[in-house]
Amino acid sequence: MHTRRISSYLTVLGTLSVLVLLGSFLFSWRSLRREESVQLSFASRVSDDSQLLVILSDMQEVLASYRHEWNPEYLDRYLARSRDLDGMVARCEAHDGLGPDGWGTLRRLAWFNETQRDTLSDTVSKASTADLFLLTGYILNGLAAHAGSTQRFIQSDIDSSSRDSFSRMQESERQLRWILLLLIVAITLIVFAFIHLVRHLEHSVSRSLQTLSRLSHHDWAVSDLTDARFTEFAMLFSGINHVKQELHGYVDRLRHQVETERALVDARMRALRGQVNPHFLFNALHQIGVASLVEGPEVVMNLVEATGGILRYSLDMGDDMVSLDDEIGIVRKYLYIQRSCHERKIEAEFDIGSAGALPILPMSIQPLVENSMKHGFTEQREGPFRIAIKARVEGHSLVVSIRDNGVGFKDGAPGKGNGIGLDNIRQRLGLFYGRGDLLSISSIPNQYTEIVVIYPQA
Repeated sequence: MHTRRISSYLTVLGTLSVLVLLGSFLFSWRSLRREESVQLSFASRVSDDSQLLVILSDMQEVLASYRHEWNPEYLDRYLARSRDLDGMVARCEAHDGLGPDGWGTLRRLAWFNETQRDTLSDTVSKASTADLFLLTGYILNGLAAHAGSTQRFIQSDIDSSSRDSFSRMQESERQLRWILLLLIVAITLIVFAFIHLVRHLEHSVSRSLQTLSRLSHHDWAVSDLTDARFTEFAMLFSGINHVKQELHGYVDRLRHQVETERALVDARMRALRGQVNPHFLFNALHQIGVASLVEGPEVVMNLVEATGGILRYSLDMGDDMVSLDDEIGIVRKYLYIQRSCHERKIEAEFDIGSAGALPILPMSIQPLVENSMKHGFTEQREGPFRIAIKARVEGHSLVVSIRDNGVGFKDGAPGKGNGIGLDNIRQRLGLFYGRGDLLSISSIPNQYTEIVVIYPQA
């Protein structure tokens, strides 16, 4: 699909707008100037025609005064107005649209004016008063006749000129109306073009935002962006489509990697869980074997049932998490087995409270209690062997401590090779929570050993 740049589109629209407005202004200005010229021409023509009548009237009035008083001053004024009449006749003859009748009337008036002026000038210097009286009477009659014909000519000329001027003004007004109509149509088309551009921009931006929003929610089924009418949006759509493909591939690879890593973690967790069962089973069978030698069948049966309950719990822990209360129930069974197999008194203290409902890793407390029995318990010491299990909530974590009053560890912590339980729990906590600081041990030889486990709850 052929595309064009937005800047080019705007340039074309802007240029067309300027040209339309400039052309309309120039044509309107030209029409108004022509109409003004027609009006001025008509006014000048009417003025010239009126001046022609005024001069003829003045000539009659001045000549009549001269004939009455024979004052030379009146004669000079008459001759001056006669020369003015020559100039005015020449101006009227220069008018456009002057017909043959009008031109003939003006020519006869010009000939009469020149002839009577020359005759009057010669007569004044040579003839008697009686001849001058007759001549002025003849001139007055001629002026009156020419004034009448000139007035008829002026009426005809003004009528013809007014019709022509009105027709030309009407033509200018019609042109102005057409220009106004064309201007309105052009502006309307330009406005629609701008509206179309704005709507297309809005539609393209909206489509881009919707596509990006769906991509942000990993909706890869969104269709590719197409049908861009402008180069800028074609480039934007191509970039978004490319990003979608790249992101889709990257997320698929990442998901596959996460699934692979999760499968590895699950396999390792199952392997670590598998270590707990034979380790516990070996210790429990040893205890049951010892009890069978010194205790009666009923005690041995209770030990077997307790051992079976613990094994069933450890084998059935398909869920990633169990409640702290469930784990404490297994600890109680384990301590029952230990009490049945040792002469030294074993006391247990539980301070759980409302934290018992919080989730923890299964079989993560019992191995620690077993570790206390293995490394802290001895028959040779006096007094009961005490184990205290306490739980508290700190921030977004459940903190469980297992403290005993056993022999403790040298250097305050167990050395390497001191049993599978601690390493197993530490590795399982690290795999599940992604942290290596969730299990800590403190110990003073012959006083106590305390193991603290943190279970993040967020």
